Amino acid sequence: LDTDAACSNATVFCNEHLLFKLNGVWDPNYVLTPIERADEFPPNFIPWLASSEIVKAIGAELPFTPGNLNISTNFQNKGDWMRSAKPRLERVINAGVRVLLYAGDVDFLCNYMGVEALIDGMETKFSAEYAKQEWANFTVNSVTAGIYKNAGTFSYARLFGAGHLVPAYEWPGVPRGAAALQMFTQIMSNQSLSST
Repeated sequence: LDTDAACSNATVFCNEHLLFKLNGVWDPNYVLTPIERADEFPPNFIPWLASSEIVKAIGAELPFTPGNLNISTNFQNKGDWMRSAKPRLERVINAGVRVLLYAGDVDFLCNYMGVEALIDGMETKFSAEYAKQEWANFTVNSVTAGIYKNAGTFSYARLFGAGHLVPAYEWPGVPRGAAALQMFTQIMSNQSLSST
């Protein structure tokens, strides 16, 4: 129905009857972790990010604060999580904006299978080219950290061993945050993803 009430109700239904039951005893953000240890992953970065030294170094006007319950409640009440991002994403990609989508392969909430189904169903000026692409290894300093595809100004990467907050995880031979930094640096430099 695409109404606030219908989409909000769908979120509640999905959480109660699917999400919480399907992930069982596992952390939905990082399925390799039992729920009772969920606060261990990712490590608490907030004190570091909120430190005056880091705030100054990155030029932030205010220190970082974690999610706001009022904002989260508003997203819930508007049914935001059940509305498709596909039409807006297609418009952005078709406008020529460089776009990177990525997912960790052990994230249950934003799982790579759903993200890849979204991408495969998109209708953009790069969709036919993307569909022809073979997966390439995404290496960081010659160590495979995931796989990726590029088409025009659109890129997608699936990172190995990463949960919901991809930069917080490490992979054997790839330091914590290195894969995310490489993706961020390349995309912000208006480049497609590539291995190093």
